[in-house]
Amino acid sequence: MEYARNGKYGPLYDYLEEAEEQTLHFAFEEIEEILEAPLPNSAYEHEVWWNPAGHTHAMGWADLGWSADPNLDSQTVVFSIVK
Repeated sequence: MEYARNGKYGPLYDYLEEAEEQTLHFAFEEIEEILEAPLPNSAYEHEVWWNPAGHTHAMGWADLGWSADPNLDSQTVVFSIVK
């Protein structure tokens, strides 16, 4: 998705695209470091924020073949290659 590469989440898409691992574990803080910007409050409060259904930012990683499994309590997310 070319439009996504130029947006706020472009650095995360680039990171995922270049990853050699099939599974990546991140603290939300690590995602913010990659983005060089804070995640929105909704990322911390709603699991659905991480779901591509109706969320353009999540469609970007889904289009690259990744799914996200957040744990809001621990403020972590696991990205996995979708098979």
